[in-house]
Amino acid sequence: MCDFCIVIPLGFLTWYGLLHGKAWGRLTFLVVAGAMAFDLLHFSVYLSQIEFVGLPPAVIMPIGIAGTSILGLMTWAEIRAQA
Repeated sequence: MCDFCIVIPLGFLTWYGLLHGKAWGRLTFLVVAGAMAFDLLHFSVYLSQIEFVGLPPAVIMPIGIAGTSILGLMTWAEIRAQA
């Protein structure tokens, strides 16, 4: 529900802000990227707790951390490109 009510509208707002060169576009991008990183790690923990894919937490958690790291690098690269 939170993703539907907050992250998706903020994603569109960020897209509009970055596309039109608005100063607040980068700030909203950071908020959306942070929310996506939280969702990714939260989902990784959830999947490891219920053993959804049959992999142990020692395998699922590094995948979630790697995904979050990649998201962080993409965010950093976008902000550097917009500066």
